[in-house]
Amino acid sequence: LPAFNKLWLEDEDVGQDTLIKELTDMGEEQEQVFGKAGEEELLADEKDEKTQLRPDPLRQLIQCFQRAATSEQSQTISIANDSLFVNFAQVMSKSVHIEDEDEGGDDEGELDQAQKEEISQALRAEQAVLADRGAAIMCLMYLSASNGEPSEMVAEALQLGIHLLNGGNVNIQKAEGLGMGAELAAGDNQNLNDSEFTCSLFRFLQLTCEGHNLEFQNYLRTQPGHTTSVNLINCTVDYLLRLQESVMDFYWHYSSKEVIDEGGKEYFLRAIQVCSQVFNTLTESIQGPCTGNVLNGPIGKQMVDALVESEQNVEMILKFSDMFLKLKDLTTSQAFQDFDTNRDGWISPKEFQRAMESQKMYTVEEITYLMMCTDVNNDGKVDYMEFTERFHNPARDIGFNVAVLLTNLKEHITNDPRLEKIVEKAGSLLEYFDPYLGRIEIMGSSKRVEKIYFEIQESWLEQWSKQQIRYFIYLSLLKITKTGRTTGVGN
Repeated sequence: LPAFNKLWLEDEDVGQDTLIKELTDMGEEQEQVFGKAGEEELLADEKDEKTQLRPDPLRQLIQCFQRAATSEQSQTISIANDSLFVNFAQVMSKSVHIEDEDEGGDDEGELDQAQKEEISQALRAEQAVLADRGAAIMCLMYLSASNGEPSEMVAEALQLGIHLLNGGNVNIQKAEGLGMGAELAAGDNQNLNDSEFTCSLFRFLQLTCEGHNLEFQNYLRTQPGHTTSVNLINCTVDYLLRLQESVMDFYWHYSSKEVIDEGGKEYFLRAIQVCSQVFNTLTESIQGPCTGNVLNGPIGKQMVDALVESEQNVEMILKFSDMFLKLKDLTTSQAFQDFDTNRDGWISPKEFQRAMESQKMYTVEEITYLMMCTDVNNDGKVDYMEFTERFHNPARDIGFNVAVLLTNLKEHITNDPRLEKIVEKAGSLLEYFDPYLGRIEIMGSSKRVEKIYFEIQESWLEQWSKQQIRYFIYLSLLKITKTGRTTGVGN
């Protein structure tokens, strides 16, 4: 194995995404060959046949890694530098083809239901190939064996876990011992210099809770059977507030400078990316029937307390979100487009500034700050569409999750003047997202009505506003009402 690792896995990247499929296909072919033997012969000599069947090579490999993860815990040699596991974890991840969250939104609307179902079934089949052989348990064993220390091994284990859980795979969520690696989030590993690792960690936690997975939502709050129990819901909120402080420090550091350097811009976008993922994880962990995590209990009060303690930082996040959200409305307006005389997407910094001033959407301070964030090409011009996409999209992700959180808190916690004050300051943000924030009540697995929040895509709004669609909805509702009256439903 070490020679194979050195000669192929480290140097070659040809066909790695098909290696797992080829291994399992080979096993299936062997089963088919042995299955062709006569039924009578199989019944007569079942024991001999079992000895002839070759073992599953992928299952063997995963079992070897499982043993390594559990045995190393009692040895002095660390598995953090297990390069063989790192490389094979990458190969396994590549065998599960998932869509990047940032890329999948626009194409989804173009697929019909049958195509979506076909893609979903293909994904679950790829996940099952690994999960049925113990890959999910293997991931958690390695995460547990890391003792919360970040490493390349932990990063790849998280990535493999993300690939296995993507799409809300309930069967893998229920894997035995699913909570083994959750304590990683409570460590001292939250550093923006390692934002990719942080996002992977919180994405992994989000996927374990997806689809209202009650068991893991409870596990995030308390870990029974452990000598030390950590409330990871509170830890997530605390981390989010520390991240807000980091963004605020960034703001004051660059507020006195003429321009924001490349390192500063990269740091800022990294903070926004992490912020967005943490909000997603927090939203998923408090949704659904989990009574311990719902916002009308102690968790909600603790969140309000935390928001009040960091009120200045919250206001800064709201200010940033509001400022960058308005960018798209600005740059797509006809008045702004008039400054781009040759319609090539580039204008001079002075024209950009004049366009913002003429629209009267920003204060002088906000215009100054936005100008500091701009880049110019060799001709001294600004690509305003690229600038808009770079800052508007992350701000929209964060803003939407802030809107979900505040709406959720507002609907569960009443008569708290502190929360009312925060909601009032976020009025502009809540108003912006109100058309895009969908709510639906469903009967959950606990046989209780649950309120679900979801994002309404802009393309959906455009489609639903069409006259023929509105008329069709009207006829459908009318038909349902008449049917209910006829059958006595609702009386």
